[in-house]
Amino acid sequence: MEKLPVVGFVGLGAMGSRMARRLIDSGHRVIVYNRSPPRTETFRHLEVEIAETPARVAEHADVVCGCLLDGRAVENVYAGRDGLVEASRSGQVFIEHGTFDPCLAETVASRLDERPSSTRR
Repeated sequence: MEKLPVVGFVGLGAMGSRMARRLIDSGHRVIVYNRSPPRTETFRHLEVEIAETPARVAEHADVVCGCLLDGRAVENVYAGRDGLVEASRSGQVFIEHGTFDPCLAETVASRLDERPSSTRR
């Protein structure tokens, strides 16, 4: 049996929580993070890790999915203190489902491209 990738999910609002739940239900090991910690409560009874920072998600996930509210949230979660970019590593896949300015998407992509080529775990 092929080992499924560890999936990180940031942004557990109306859409994100359902998307994360589908990943869990399909057998993936999932690590979740939300800027508002109470949104993680519905995940506590599931076999899921709840991260205290986005960086913790990036440290342990092979694939990171996001469903963030807007550009401010994307900037904060990806590039803020303890953000995804800070803890990212070469070879990871990042998928953002949120709606935000394409220029910000290019900025985030550039920051991720600048990450070190050595892996961190």
